[in-house]
Amino acid sequence: MCEKLRMINYDKFEKSFLALMSQTDLIERVMSAEQGTSRLSLLQAELADVQRQCEKYFRLIEGDENPSKRVVENLKMLEAKEVQLQAEVEAEEIKRKGEMPVKEAYERFQSDLAEHARKPEYRMRIREALREVVEKVTVLGSTPCKQYQVHLRSASMPITVSLHPTDGWLFNPAPDWAMSK
Repeated sequence: MCEKLRMINYDKFEKSFLALMSQTDLIERVMSAEQGTSRLSLLQAELADVQRQCEKYFRLIEGDENPSKRVVENLKMLEAKEVQLQAEVEAEEIKRKGEMPVKEAYERFQSDLAEHARKPEYRMRIREALREVVEKVTVLGSTPCKQYQVHLRSASMPITVSLHPTDGWLFNPAPDWAMSK
């Protein structure tokens, strides 16, 4: 990844990234696009499935004074998995409670910090605010038109930024204003 980062001029990256973050219509559209299933939902569904399986095994051995060892072992394994999944669900719920909602974090960034992006004394506050909005930035392979993707937290798709070698950048998907021309 370090080599890929060297492929993009940092000043151009920073200017294009801040320009992207100022495209409120685009950011809000991407964040509100239909999202995939969350990690919490997947864990809850898996937990429910394991609990159903445990119940089936329990009904098989209920009242049986000498149940099959294999059935008992499978029930024990499922019960251990149930405990593990329950802990993961609880941890994910706690994590979610501690996170600021992405739209609220973006609005805070826009109202409090975006206008100060070039001031050194605000850099740390901006970085912290962006962590609440941006999940990760991925630099794509080398092409004449350097590209990176911005993955917003809770968005179902990334925004690709293409840096033109001499003049400017493009966003995909494009902001509303670019689509209306």
